[in-house]
Amino acid sequence: MNHQPLFQKLFGIAFATLLFSASGTQVKPPQNTDNQTTPVSTPKATPNPSEHRAIILAANGALDEVTYRYQADTVLATGEAHHTMFEYVPPDRYHIVTDSKSGLIIIGLKVFFQREDGWAESQIPASSILDPDRMKRLSDSISEIQAIGVDSLNGELMQVYQYNSKTRFGETEKTKLWTSVADNLPYKMIIDGYTTAIDASTGEIVGVKALSTIVYEYDPSIKITYPDKTISLPTPTASLLAYTFPESIDLTKPYIFYLHGKIIEDQGLEAISPDFGKYEYLAILEKLASYGYVVISEQRARDTDGMEYARGVADQINRLLEAGIPQEHITVVGASQGAAIAAAVSYYLKKSDVKFVLIGTCYPGMAEEWKQNQMHLYGNILAIYDSIDTEYAGSCEELFAYSAGKGIGRYKQLVLQTGLGHGVLYTPLDAWILPTTQWAEQ
Repeated sequence: MNHQPLFQKLFGIAFATLLFSASGTQVKPPQNTDNQTTPVSTPKATPNPSEHRAIILAANGALDEVTYRYQADTVLATGEAHHTMFEYVPPDRYHIVTDSKSGLIIIGLKVFFQREDGWAESQIPASSILDPDRMKRLSDSISEIQAIGVDSLNGELMQVYQYNSKTRFGETEKTKLWTSVADNLPYKMIIDGYTTAIDASTGEIVGVKALSTIVYEYDPSIKITYPDKTISLPTPTASLLAYTFPESIDLTKPYIFYLHGKIIEDQGLEAISPDFGKYEYLAILEKLASYGYVVISEQRARDTDGMEYARGVADQINRLLEAGIPQEHITVVGASQGAAIAAAVSYYLKKSDVKFVLIGTCYPGMAEEWKQNQMHLYGNILAIYDSIDTEYAGSCEELFAYSAGKGIGRYKQLVLQTGLGHGVLYTPLDAWILPTTQWAEQ
């Protein structure tokens, strides 16, 4: 399964954090947080599951009613760690800052994200980010409740509970909760459970195994306001018109087809990933065009049939060829699911000198799928992926070897070391733009 993990570049694990706080469960504190607590004697208490359940639900429910800030640290199963600062002012104001110093503000229905050049309003509705069903889900699924005992946290007496509950994805996670004996508010949670990612093959938000800790402070002086100044973004639909298939074909120009990732199908042109940030679709097209190429690209409809779409792109390329554009002046660039579609274009087109750049694909099992479908690559293929993108992408060497002698010409694989994982394809980074344009020029 190919995954395409709102924000590693922009917000890191903040999306999972937001789902937790505005919703109820997901996140983790500094790994030495346990040093802040001093165990005290555990009193004998008669087990009372109903009472404990009510206290746990009340503590979680209070997070919708009070102003607070928390510091959260999350460690993924891969060992990758993220830190997030989160603030909430009832009833509908949220502010997130991650370890990358990127930010997100939600006020009512408006969502603002922080870019390098300032704050901008996103077209993604707040309702697509928040998790309004979290308390009902917690109430319905809470189980294996235990009152562990009492503890001291920063000098305050805490009752400690442990329980299991279901995530929005249906998986079970275990939570350890510290609530104040004085006010029954939560002051710390450790969750052995899941954070969020986006499955590139479906565009759905999915759970990714993670250990999370969160430490709360309650400060009524916290204020969350609209950004002082927001930058104006171009109207996406109007801007995209510049990249439609040309009515008049310029025989002196080289051509690039750019096929975007699945997240654009599902969220639109202002798409934001929970792990990789904003997909800078228009900026990518502008960057490619700045090298003198006629860039052709369009936003695919939700749930587009990738194989049918690939046939359509092959038909457009044949129109260029029939008009007199040489094969070597045409390059198809695909990212994530767009790369899988670009690979299929090579199969349907069956042209030896057309060039292809596949970014962030060859996910585990892709080569086997192609073998089962008796498909192979044609043309000259450059595959690019980041070295830590081992879950969502991977090496194309097996697919290259399988395609050898069946139509593939030159082929090469480039493994990047950006540390961005699958997020490398979300922005027009020179790390992949330059090799792409150089391949197109060969």
